[in-house]
Amino acid sequence: MNTITLQWTAPSNTGGIAISGYTVYVKKSSDASYTKTGENIVPLNYVVQNLVAGTEYDFKVTASNAQGEGKVPSYLLKHKATFLPGQVTNVKSEPLSLTKDAITVQWTAANDGGSPITKYVIKHTQAGVMNSYDVVGATKKAFTGLTASTA
Repeated sequence: MNTITLQWTAPSNTGGIAISGYTVYVKKSSDASYTKTGENIVPLNYVVQNLVAGTEYDFKVTASNAQGEGKVPSYLLKHKATFLPGQVTNVKSEPLSLTKDAITVQWTAANDGGSPITKYVIKHTQAGVMNSYDVVGATKKAFTGLTASTA
């Protein structure tokens, strides 16, 4: 889900009139103007939806009371939208030798979610022991010295 949850605290100076709600604005950092994405928000948080991974956004929140909406943003935030990477696909394995004691596992890179993937983690069990391997900068890993399973 391409969202961000903004959270803020109520301003300490309300001009003597209670805050009735907040308005949230968003824009791509490269755009000139903001778009209102939520208004009359009563809780001190808001979920902005439909963000695009890898895009930098600016957000601002203004407070409103019986006199109207504050002209100066109460809060400003700059954020580059990043999300968890997607699933790897096309996982394949190929024997490396005729004795079948070695194998290469290969896959198609996952969608990076707007932020570079730093590593893949491969886990396999051999002789009842879970092994974990970090793979950095590649989409395949060779395993040697394997033994046939009797399970």
